[in-house]
Amino acid sequence: DIQTALPIVDEVFTRINEVPNARFVAAMGDITERGELDEYDLFDRQLTVLQIPYYTTLGNHELWGGAQRFYDHYGRASFHFTFKGTAFTFADSGDAGIDPIVEEWLDGWLDEAKDQPHVFLTHIPPIEKLARGRVDLTLYGHIHTLVEFENAGIPAFVSGGGGAEPMKGDGIDRHFLVIDNDGPLQTVEVVRVD
Repeated sequence: DIQTALPIVDEVFTRINEVPNARFVAAMGDITERGELDEYDLFDRQLTVLQIPYYTTLGNHELWGGAQRFYDHYGRASFHFTFKGTAFTFADSGDAGIDPIVEEWLDGWLDEAKDQPHVFLTHIPPIEKLARGRVDLTLYGHIHTLVEFENAGIPAFVSGGGGAEPMKGDGIDRHFLVIDNDGPLQTVEVVRVD
């Protein structure tokens, strides 16, 4: 959830660059405040600071300017890939729901990844499907805070620490998560950006 912190998100990207062996960034949307074209242009300029790939779905704030603007800049907002034996599923839930077409894709992606570690990323979560699909970790945005919890027995983090206001009083403020995925999912570290 970068939103209004878009002019200074390069500071977060600089800190991410300092993480040894980081391979890519996974985000859960709200990269803009209102989905305006100039916001996307600024985000693209800020991304030039980041030295590794950045994957994201869209959030509800991208919908202010229409989802097509996001698609025109970055392509699909729902996609799935495997990296080093771990499945990653990004699902567009920016409008607080998941499109029926994406629901069908999700069924296939969950089935495909049932025997491997699986990380599911979305802006607003569909819990029941995740438990049936045996997802190993869920990551969410939307709420401008850091919260660690379990949902349906699945470890979960809300990490909306891109700098959007108001931060929700977690004492962490701007932050990102570093996930060590060497073999089965082992550690999640919170890194503050002061």
